[in-house]
Amino acid sequence: EPEAAEPEAAEPEAAEPEAAEPEAAEPEAAEPEAAEPELPPPEPPRLDALARAQAVAALEATELPMRRRSASPGEWLLAGVLLLALLLQAAYAFRVPLARDAGLGPWVVALCERLGCSLPPRRLPAAIEVLEREVRSHPQMPGALLVSATFANGADFVQPYPLVGLVMSDVSGAPVAARWFTPDEYLPPGVDARAGFAPGARLHLVLELEDPGPRVVSYQFEFL
Repeated sequence: EPEAAEPEAAEPEAAEPEAAEPEAAEPEAAEPEAAEPELPPPEPPRLDALARAQAVAALEATELPMRRRSASPGEWLLAGVLLLALLLQAAYAFRVPLARDAGLGPWVVALCERLGCSLPPRRLPAAIEVLEREVRSHPQMPGALLVSATFANGADFVQPYPLVGLVMSDVSGAPVAARWFTPDEYLPPGVDARAGFAPGARLHLVLELEDPGPRVVSYQFEFL
């Protein structure tokens, strides 16, 4: 009997080589960065004196207003008395210039008379007018001048008799000589200087003085 053929053993197939997986690239070591220098913390802004004052004023303005209390009648009365006393004190301190004022003068004078305060006599030398004048050589005294003049008080009040000055000038107007006379020197006998120069009153005086020489070409009277 024919022998049954033994099956041939199958040759093992060659295994296909597996694709190699790409290896992960190792990260390169990073170079150390240079450390930045540490900066000091910023300083708070400084305020100058003006800015501080403005800031304080702004803070004070934002404060809550205080509750106002109405003044009582007694407080109003006290304030009025103090104000009146202050006005009277100011009027007393300035009584002299106030008395010379045309509008306030009579009121100030009347108030001083009631209160017993003293006032100096009012003076207004500019209101004294020269009505007549004459300067000539003295008929009896060589080297002397004889001066005669008539004055009037043009003010509407009694004022003290003024100082009378005689100023003599040369041809250019420059003063050459001057002489001042007090009321005791020029008032005629019998005239009381304490009574004052009445409004509208006239006064005639005669003066004797030394002749300053031929340089004098003009003269004028002045009052103080």
